[in-house]
Amino acid sequence: MKMNKTNNMKPYTRIPRAALAALCIFSLSPALLCAADTAQPAVVHGTIKSVDTAAHTLVVTERKNNAEQTFQWSDQTLFTERGQSATADALKPSEHVELTYAPGGGTPILQSVHIAPPRTGRHGANNSPTARSNGA
Repeated sequence: MKMNKTNNMKPYTRIPRAALAALCIFSLSPALLCAADTAQPAVVHGTIKSVDTAAHTLVVTERKNNAEQTFQWSDQTLFTERGQSATADALKPSEHVELTYAPGGGTPILQSVHIAPPRTGRHGANNSPTARSNGA
């Protein structure tokens, strides 16, 4: 009986391919798990209550739930005011801000701070429904 060498080799060539595929899948698993655990930046809208430039911290009253929270900025924190680049010196109590930070333990470290322009009334000073009804 004559043996076919190619038929004899097939089972042996499939094992290394299967092992290679399994090795690739298992080697990528930790990277996929780490990517899934990476937290998305959180965003908070609120009003500055206080600023401590020496400690690089600010206390913000959150607009959503009226809770106060302390944040810290670093040298990598980006500050903007009215669309222009700014510094931490622009932070003043009672200003509206949008803060972006990476959630985690301890005091959140800010990634960006956008200082919003002061809010004006929805209808403007002379265009409020009361002013219009009074003939103003």
